[in-house]
Amino acid sequence: TVFVRRPNISMLQLPPNITINCNASTDPANTGWPTINGLPFGSDDICNFHVDTSSIITPPSACGNRTILRQWTVSDNCIIADVLTGTQVIILKDTTPPVIACTDSVFYQTDPGFCNADIVLDIPVVTDNCSQTYISATIPGYAVVNNMVQNLPKGMYTVTYVAGDSCNNVSAACTSKIFVFDNESP
Repeated sequence: TVFVRRPNISMLQLPPNITINCNASTDPANTGWPTINGLPFGSDDICNFHVDTSSIITPPSACGNRTILRQWTVSDNCIIADVLTGTQVIILKDTTPPVIACTDSVFYQTDPGFCNADIVLDIPVVTDNCSQTYISATIPGYAVVNNMVQNLPKGMYTVTYVAGDSCNNVSAACTSKIFVFDNESP
């Protein structure tokens, strides 16, 4: 003889609090369902338990992070008074740095009548999953201010770019070669 014991509401566990990437799915398939003995179930899947959810989503922070408060209510359709409720905290956090892509080489001509140039650097392509980005550029021995370099003598230079986002994630560096040449006849 085999006896199958119907689970009761005290055997259920609500999904734990979780932190996920800011652009990840917030569907319960990704953030968790209530479980019985570690096995997830959805509404009306098993033994006449009914699952309801409601969510409150906080506005995004300055860097795009936000929090979801998901209220779970599981009721036993066989025993009306049996109800399990709880709140799951889902934190959506930007932990991914921006991706930056530099051009290989850029050529600039010296300013007319001079052997140097005031140049505006090309801006690399930057993508980010959740936040606003910024770019910083450096050329050893020269000041880069507002993406401009003044009085750069003719020659070849390596520009190193780094991108960051408003959640303080920083990309790997990329480099471009810039060439300043004098194309004026004497």
